[in-house]
Amino acid sequence: MNNLIYNKVKNFEEREDLYVLPINDHYIIYSPLRNITALSNKTAVQYLYDYLIKKEVNPGKQKAIDFLLKAVQNSAILMPSEPKDNPDPYFLGLIPTRTCNGACLYCGFENDGKSNKKMSYQMIIAAIDWMANRMKQLDKKRLEIHFFGGEPLCAPDIVSVAVHYARMIADQNDLIPYFEISTNGFVYERTTRFITDFFNSVVLSLDGPEDIQNIQRPMRNEQNSFELAVRFAKTVSESNTELFLRACISSANVNRMPDIAEWFCNTIKPSMINFERLKSSKKSEDAGLFEPDAYLFAKQFYRSLQVGDRYGVDIVNSSSVSEIPQFSSCPVGKDTLIVTPEGKINSCYLFPWRWEERGLDLSVGEIKKGIMKISPERMIKLRATVKEKPRCTSCFCKWICAGGCHVDVTYPGSIAFYDNYCKQTRILGVIKLLRKINQHQLLEAFLGDDQQLENFSMQRSDRLVDWTENE
Repeated sequence: MNNLIYNKVKNFEEREDLYVLPINDHYIIYSPLRNITALSNKTAVQYLYDYLIKKEVNPGKQKAIDFLLKAVQNSAILMPSEPKDNPDPYFLGLIPTRTCNGACLYCGFENDGKSNKKMSYQMIIAAIDWMANRMKQLDKKRLEIHFFGGEPLCAPDIVSVAVHYARMIADQNDLIPYFEISTNGFVYERTTRFITDFFNSVVLSLDGPEDIQNIQRPMRNEQNSFELAVRFAKTVSESNTELFLRACISSANVNRMPDIAEWFCNTIKPSMINFERLKSSKKSEDAGLFEPDAYLFAKQFYRSLQVGDRYGVDIVNSSSVSEIPQFSSCPVGKDTLIVTPEGKINSCYLFPWRWEERGLDLSVGEIKKGIMKISPERMIKLRATVKEKPRCTSCFCKWICAGGCHVDVTYPGSIAFYDNYCKQTRILGVIKLLRKINQHQLLEAFLGDDQQLENFSMQRSDRLVDWTENE
């Protein structure tokens, strides 16, 4: 032993892809780029540190960690994929209108004075023509279009024209059309049938049973939304269209997460449930809704996972949804094109003032006189921007969470220390890893120790190279 192994791993720490996570009296050795997850003890970690970091070669110690070294030797580094061409669109997003028929108590898509404006048919045609042509140039097979809002179905004519035109253009170019829509489901039967007839997937915002939904997500004019949303959900669930539920979790309903999951699985039967923590704003706080405690959210998320296991339904959170290393967990930095009703082309569906306040420019072009004008230079800049995350440098979630939202979490100038989002994400990361290696008893003990949760969530560096600093 083992000059071959030594030569392969001697600069391991320089690639920052080996992490050590203290869990009770155990340690998880983790490398997301090499798909390594192993449970170990302190002695083995010390040997590994001595061998890889201090370069101390000791045959006895090498033998003790031989299985880890072989895992390192035999694994290939899987770096996150990046757009290869310029541009190389992740998908085409359309915002038919910023108008919404909902009045959610925590909504961050407040009216900016232009919400009644609708996208023109000319913009739809220009965007779809450009996207189809680009997919052919890149030799891709799918024409993928996502609809965002406001509530996109407040402009049903725009959505309908886009879908039917895209189907025609896809057929002419030998492409497979794929449609996804993010909606509140506050629509009637005719619109619902249109969705199930033509859409591949639906992301439905539904916060839970009647008392939760009607309080957190009322319709305008103080009307209840529960009946419409659930009727929509059930119809979609019974069709060939995949249904993904997105529920906002606040301090008011965090303790009910497992019950909400049970109700979703029993009543609606979705393909996936996405539990997202509420981000407090003046609007939500004025309504009495606040961010949930990070540790409580993580514990209840774990209980919800157990519910999902029984029903065969995936329970996810945006910070840990990916199993594949990535530089960005959202469309930003992936050459995504999202067209606004005004004809601007951005990589983010949020209102521009949201990211401009953070010193970000997430625009990549515009539609002028029916012509799509894209800035390759801006796309290249965004690809670099998503990698500049000082807070994430030493965190084991770096390659999966990828810093979360670039606007709300790890924007330029954001604090270097972990915030509540990071604390929650780090605990969710441990939950995923321990479930992966079937260490359920150890996971229960970990979640049952509040002091350990706090200590772990605030550990500044998880890298093996920094391990002695944490001891």
